[in-house]
Amino acid sequence: MKLAIAFSLCASLWFSACQTNQPRTSNRFEKADVDNNKLLSRQEVGGYVASNLCEGLDTNKDGKISSAEWNAGGSEMTAQSFRKADANQDGVVTENELTSAAVHSQKLDQFMKGADSNQDGSVSKPEAIGYYARREGPVN
Repeated sequence: MKLAIAFSLCASLWFSACQTNQPRTSNRFEKADVDNNKLLSRQEVGGYVASNLCEGLDTNKDGKISSAEWNAGGSEMTAQSFRKADANQDGVVTENELTSAAVHSQKLDQFMKGADSNQDGSVSKPEAIGYYARREGPVN
């Protein structure tokens, strides 16, 4: 549950770049689109969110998030969510583990189902923009 909060926060920060009131210069969608096919898969979105989450949490930049890094700053994340993300139970969370958790998260599921208007299993930039326009309402 707490892990979902972390992904929710990171995802909302990332996906906000797709919102209608963001400047056109944002290229987060394009950065997430690793295969450059102008569509985002669950794996691409999960990988991008995890990468950004790792970048923020891995304060010593060793490629691993320790329990101390995970819980720094009195965040909502708990020991239980750390253990859940630490799939191999080696005491650290890697970007691959976070990617896997993100890909299987309820928040990502909600985004993919809500944004994928043509139900092809991927999200285009217009679909992502439309999804956030529907959620936000008219932009003044």
